Amino acid sequence: MDIELENEITQKIEALTQNDWQELEEFYNRLVNYNGRFSKVGGGQEIEPGVIEMPYTIESPIVNEARELILNKHLIVMFSWSRWEEGKAMFRASEEDRFKDISLPDVIKLFTAIMRNSRFSDGAWADLFENGDGQRLFKRFLCFKPTSL
Repeated sequence: MDIELENEITQKIEALTQNDWQELEEFYNRLVNYNGRFSKVGGGQEIEPGVIEMPYTIESPIVNEARELILNKHLIVMFSWSRWEEGKAMFRASEEDRFKDISLPDVIKLFTAIMRNSRFSDGAWADLFENGDGQRLFKRFLCFKPTSL
């Protein structure tokens, strides 16, 4: 991996305070105990004869909160996410525990890739949580909480 990217991720993690980690843990607990849908489809109605509104994804508040939390903690990095074949392979793997041993940089890059992809593929961010991958990535991310906090 790019050493500059790895250093950037390390700096972002070191910048997280005890309160930040506590907020992330509390969010994770709410996330895994959430029983509702993570999104629904809006639009798709005929708005005038022969004109149908394009369907779109309406994310649940907890999905929006996940995005805001990651953005506010500065856990997004710039890299060529659309060309990251290793990340695509991680998502294609069928094992439920496919994220349990991935590195911290990979967790950050996966969150970044899906967040960036959601700009081009409506509903991608919500789907991350609908299929359980968002919860698994948050769980793995929390494994990297420094023991000194």
